[in-house]
Amino acid sequence: MEVQTQPATNTAHERQPILMLRHISKRFGAVQALKDVSFEVYPGEVVALVGDNGAGKSTLAKIISGVYQPDSGEYWFNGQQVTVSSPADAARLGIETVYQDLALCNNLDVVANLFLGREATTQLDHVAPPGIQPLNEIQMERQAIEVLQNLSVVLPSVRRPVATLSGGQRQSIAIARAVMWNSKVVILDEPTAALGVAQTRNVLNLIKRLRERGLGVVLISHNLPDVFEVADRIVVMRLGRRVATYDARKATPDQVVGAITGATLEVPDTAEPAEIDGHQDISLETTVAAPVSWRGGLVGVIRSALASGVGTLPVLIGLVIIALIFQALNHNFLTPLNLTNLLAQIAALGTIAVGVVLILLLGEIDLSVGAVSGLTAGIMAVLSTRHHLAGPLAVLAGLAAGAVIGLIQGTWTTKVGVPSFIVTLAGLLGWQGALLQVLGPTGTINLNDRFIVGLANTLLPVWLGWVLGALFVVFSIGSMIRSRQSRMKAGLPVASTTGMLMRAVAITVATLGAVAIMSVNRSATQVRIAGVPLGVLIFLLVVVGFDLLTRRTRFGRYIYAVGGDAEAARRAGINVTRVRIIVFMLSSLLAAAGGILAASRLLAVNQSSGSGDLLLDAIAAAVIGGTSLFGGRGSAWSALLGALVIGSIANGMDLLALPSAIKFMVTGAVLLLAVSIDVITRRTQEAAGRA
Repeated sequence: MEVQTQPATNTAHERQPILMLRHISKRFGAVQALKDVSFEVYPGEVVALVGDNGAGKSTLAKIISGVYQPDSGEYWFNGQQVTVSSPADAARLGIETVYQDLALCNNLDVVANLFLGREATTQLDHVAPPGIQPLNEIQMERQAIEVLQNLSVVLPSVRRPVATLSGGQRQSIAIARAVMWNSKVVILDEPTAALGVAQTRNVLNLIKRLRERGLGVVLISHNLPDVFEVADRIVVMRLGRRVATYDARKATPDQVVGAITGATLEVPDTAEPAEIDGHQDISLETTVAAPVSWRGGLVGVIRSALASGVGTLPVLIGLVIIALIFQALNHNFLTPLNLTNLLAQIAALGTIAVGVVLILLLGEIDLSVGAVSGLTAGIMAVLSTRHHLAGPLAVLAGLAAGAVIGLIQGTWTTKVGVPSFIVTLAGLLGWQGALLQVLGPTGTINLNDRFIVGLANTLLPVWLGWVLGALFVVFSIGSMIRSRQSRMKAGLPVASTTGMLMRAVAITVATLGAVAIMSVNRSATQVRIAGVPLGVLIFLLVVVGFDLLTRRTRFGRYIYAVGGDAEAARRAGINVTRVRIIVFMLSSLLAAAGGILAASRLLAVNQSSGSGDLLLDAIAAAVIGGTSLFGGRGSAWSALLGALVIGSIANGMDLLALPSAIKFMVTGAVLLLAVSIDVITRRTQEAAGRA
């Protein structure tokens, strides 16, 4: 951004404009959108930009915000001539824009939207690589509450998804985001469009407060009553020209309408605005909520709960029901031997499902994960057995191949613009063919490397399993306690002690219970077989690691933002293309890891590796676990829960010796139920947002 000192100029104002455009012209092909337009904004004033459709208001606003660059003219800011080539340049100057569509990610909460693209991070900034610095949620929440309080914005909670808020509340959030970054000029594009009377009142009061804080406000609106209530000056655009400038306190609506339509042009277009003698006193109105009956309050609580999402509760209830049914039909289902085998069986599927979760969070799909898992396992097997490459190096080569495949597919989707469905469908066919080529005429490669074979088949010492389980419990409960103490110290709301205790008990019982089950001797002979399988531990580490990545880091926040509203994420300064490509790489990387675990468990790679129902099971596991097909909602734990459901159904039916047809029908019914819950939840959120 080039900057040069403004030469001395004489104006009718003692104050210097914070923003000044001179002789701006812009053409789009044969259309002259702007012609020789001058425009200025002073600190502490509201300038209304009005005109009919096609008058040039939006084009001028986009030039100010850096979306468009003028063909000619000068751009002055705070006494310096500048070149603004992007919205990021405008933001660095202190120019923020509140778009008509608000550019909010409805799946994220208020805090996440306010800080999107500018997240506060912890003291680990200098240790963690760029993009995965841990988020400082407490600092962001505290600042968000302070900003909203200063603007007199009242919300039920800053941790509620934006989708559950009203239109006026969302508009207030968008304005608050625009003014919390040391803004000097705020552009509001139709801020009261489609709002009710009460919501419009709140927004207009908010605009007045921005003026009181000394900000320059550019208000683009077709609603003249709103314009006359809050504006100091009214600038009229017509056919790409500035045709009139009015003092809002002295002009009449008929004069402005006449200038808009061209019927009368009583005020000539000048580079200098009309004289302003100061601002009228502002009397802020306070909106008092009407009393709510207990019945109405209960309905509101239920509605908010549905709008916020049902979470994992239905999946957990479903798991309990599945376990009870199969145990009643076959007493071997809940035995330590069968449960340990179940966990070992789902390790590969669950690892692949974690990658599918990441893709679905973007609102995309990857149909190639099964084929990628088979091909990368084949590459590992060939390098290990035929080329005698060390096991760890062969595994790394397989993982690297998966990442490269993801890079290719992600780049093709984002750069070329081919839908992910088509790209990954082509990948499904192509990578399956590549597997046949890699395996050669034999079609099967038996694994004999101890390292590779041991990935899924090694059993940890019983004592080590207990130690790892205890450490996880201590870490989890300790994190909850530290978070609670930090929030209390910062004066932020905290969960009830009872709720925290219940969560701590649940984590302890689930973790140590699983360790206890896998620590039981499962051998029918004198040879003791007990301990946590290494493959299960690898899968759990993948789940925990990617849960931390998605929920606690900047990059994870960007994944949810892109999945919720890619355009809003782009306007927040997020490199959407980079995020998409990296997620495709991670998905294929996890597919490779799952394929390697599957090959290790089976001790071989063959032509059917990665084929069959693996792809469908991985997608079903992600969706059944609570990941939305529409993007923006889900977690790594969804893969674990979904894989448990899929694995339990398959395992239980195998114990009952039921045909595969029944297995497919039951799994399909469960998948349909999960998707239906997702759709109902999404509709409930949309309805709540319209309220």
